[in-house]
Amino acid sequence: MSRRLSETKLALIFFTLTLAVSAYGIIEMQSTYHSSYIIYASKLGEKPNYYFVLENPDAYLLEAMSSQDYVNIGSPEDTPIDDLIRAKETSYFEYNGTYYAAGFGFETKYPPAIPFLLILIGAIASASSIVVVTSRTVSQMRNEFRKAN
Repeated sequence: MSRRLSETKLALIFFTLTLAVSAYGIIEMQSTYHSSYIIYASKLGEKPNYYFVLENPDAYLLEAMSSQDYVNIGSPEDTPIDDLIRAKETSYFEYNGTYYAAGFGFETKYPPAIPFLLILIGAIASASSIVVVTSRTVSQMRNEFRKAN
């Protein structure tokens, strides 16, 4: 009895750990691969015909201007550049004597399929195994209880 029960406990611990690692993997992939709002600001080589003067850009727009790359933002409310572009009806602006083209959008990052499927299969297998081992242990304990009475 005690040997079977200790093997069962060991299996239960193993499957619980596998389930925990699988759950961590799913959470980690969701935090890495998620959709987000983006903005960009690229320097222009010449003065555009229509532009507006931007005197006090926010931190996200400053980062986009300095990196010349897309910058992830939490939500459109985090930066006023989209409102300014719509209000001024142009995406060109001037800041400190330099002309920029700005824009905003939505970026979706898709996780690679194979690791996600492996994590999902591991989570399902672990959860199923925990149910099987637990029900088997309960059955064994009931049988031994019946034999004792």
